[in-house]
Amino acid sequence: MQDVIYKLTEDEMFERIFEHACLVIDEGMTVREIAEKTHWSKTTVDMDVTIRLEKLDAGIAKEVRKVLDCHFEQKHMKGAQATREKYNKKQRRAG
Repeated sequence: MQDVIYKLTEDEMFERIFEHACLVIDEGMTVREIAEKTHWSKTTVDMDVTIRLEKLDAGIAKEVRKVLDCHFEQKHMKGAQATREKYNKKQRRAG
């Protein structure tokens, strides 16, 4: 069976871009969370909320950028917390 490739219309693409932007602004979702929820790739979501959105509406793009920057600043803390929990589990098992 051959895969059918569906090309979005311009209106459908605009709708998707603004849907992704609203999820970032209103719900504070990360690119990964949006990709999982909407079944679009992380690359598509990232391009939607950064590059494509900037061309369509600079004001909304700035709001999205603030939220994404906040996520980026918190990323290293989440990684450190995950590592700490991993080693705590190992110590509990050994001890």
